[in-house]
This record gives sequence, structure tokens and C-alpha cells, in this order.
Amino acid sequence: MIPVIVVGALGKMGRETVKAIAQSSECQLIGAIARQHLGEDIGDVLGLGALEIPITKDLEVMLAQGAQELPPPSWWTLPIPGRSTTMCAPALPMAYAP
Repeated sequence: MIPVIVVGALGKMGRETVKAIAQSSECQLIGAIARQHLGEDIGDVLGLGALEIPITKDLEVMLAQGAQELPPPSWWTLPIPGRSTTMCAPALPMAYAP
């Protein structure tokens, strides 16, 4: 399974990405980054049922936790006008190349 963190999980594209990953047999959702519904389960918020993945706003912490996974997590950032680069910049030193 490929561990995945979705950045922008509550946006239009993020919601669809989370749904697709939740149904995938090849990917495992390990993190959902958003600015609303902090601490709530992403599955409950999206009407998918509990996925046991709390929504957080801290990508850097998620990547550090994900670094314990094998393989390391893939992270998908979805466009947030004027914020995507700023939000992801602190985590770039922790990014992984395939």
C-alpha cells in the first residue's frame, strides 16, 4: 500500500481525491490537511463513515509521522489560491523523491 497525505482535503478536488484513496486497494490515506473541521475525522466530514484520520493543518508534522511508514508517504497538494506554496514550503526539506 502507498501511504498518502492529501493537502487541501476539503476543497473540491481534495474531497474527490480523499474519496478515491479511501476506495483504493493500492493507496492508504494517512493524513488529511485542511483549515476547517480540525480534529474531526475526514471520513465523517465527507459522509464516508469514519476513516480514523483526523483533519489537521500541520503538513510538517504529518510528514514527520509519515516518515515512519515504509514506503514514505506520497503527498498531494491541491491548489489553494495564494496559499499552496506558503503552506507547503516548510515541509519541502522533508519531501521524498521516488
